[in-house]
Amino acid sequence: MMTEIIKRLDTSLLEILDLLKAELKTYRDYCDLKDAMREWSQGPQDRPSSLLRGTGILGRDGGRGANYDKLHVRLLYQLRYAPAYVSEYRFLYRAIVEEKHVCEPIRVLSVGCGCGLDWASLEAECQPVPGWDGVDIVRWEEDDDEEELGRHFHTADIGMWEPPSAARYNIIIFPKSLADIPESSWKSFLSRLASSFVLDDRIVIAVSYSSERCRSTEVGRLGDLVKRLDGMGFESIDSLQDAPMGVDGRDRGLRKIDPDFHYPDRVIEWLETLSARCPRRSPTSILGQAFRGECHECHRILDKKPILTAWYLWIHRVRMRRIGA
Repeated sequence: MMTEIIKRLDTSLLEILDLLKAELKTYRDYCDLKDAMREWSQGPQDRPSSLLRGTGILGRDGGRGANYDKLHVRLLYQLRYAPAYVSEYRFLYRAIVEEKHVCEPIRVLSVGCGCGLDWASLEAECQPVPGWDGVDIVRWEEDDDEEELGRHFHTADIGMWEPPSAARYNIIIFPKSLADIPESSWKSFLSRLASSFVLDDRIVIAVSYSSERCRSTEVGRLGDLVKRLDGMGFESIDSLQDAPMGVDGRDRGLRKIDPDFHYPDRVIEWLETLSARCPRRSPTSILGQAFRGECHECHRILDKKPILTAWYLWIHRVRMRRIGA
């Protein structure tokens, strides 16, 4: 199963690389990409939860940073982050499955799902294939077979979304999205939990943290959700004071932690030399001669490897059960 997913991911990345190359031919410069890279490095509040979906990858508009309406910005994000996030969510789902706190059938609600990267990880770690509802404010290109695979994508504000009538969730995951939810939507989601969402007697709340920069926001909202569930008759098995799940040696290569982790060499090489392809930096072009002095930061900002180590991997999961059940 995982071999098939890795092949699908590799194919997607190479297809996206070719699509990005073609898209960039229509641009006079790479300034949009430079702005996006600068914001992604500054913190997750400026970074979208952009995830793989089937064989096509697109990005999610975080609403506060780079212009994600532009295809080339979204595609660059995918090339940089998708494989690492597959490994991270596998790490999370594997732990949940091994703990056996929730029973089959597993039904996942992925809030801020992007294009469903955590679905690929769930598919790899859990058989039979679980049910999965992904909600995101941005509409993604959809695969024709998504419902046959047990996954359902919903384009909606989580504060207003109505779950399917037959849905009964025992895992709620926030894949690097918890800090990005607008405050009004978050409050509405919490207030509507009791009336709109049917939860099993045992559930797991999982948060994939974005970075230390917005950790306080994410931990605070996780606490809000646990408190809300307490008021609905649940009790926590895990304390919010427990250390997040991570790996020993966060600077370790992901291949050493996840033997299935893989990045096409062609993608890595292209990302490391991105700035050299910008028309403004070409020594033979008119644009290059006119603007070369304004592009002194391009090499430092644009020419970076994708995520290849586990430095970013921090996950909190809280197991809860209904009192008396």
